[in-house]
Amino acid sequence: MALVRKRMDPKHPSSPTDEEMRRYDALRDEDIDYSDSPDLTQAGLSEVELDERHRIISVRVPVGEDVVEWFRRHAPQGAAQGMASVLADYVRAQQRRMS
Repeated sequence: MALVRKRMDPKHPSSPTDEEMRRYDALRDEDIDYSDSPDLTQAGLSEVELDERHRIISVRVPVGEDVVEWFRRHAPQGAAQGMASVLADYVRAQQRRMS
């Protein structure tokens, strides 16, 4: 399959032609080539739970080196995700306690 490059103009987006829509509709999931797509499970996205009212943001928090090292050794999903999980659990426990 030849690589086709197209430049899109965000001010004038194109719509797919009828022929393109027929091809897309006829395409089976198993025919899609995902070989150049990153494995989302490696990024830990399968373990992220999003609340419909919230989105994930990155923040900088000073944390002791010993704490970071502990999470690096013990958090199977990675240190940052492990810390985020602990903080989320703490907030949920506090919310239950206050209600």
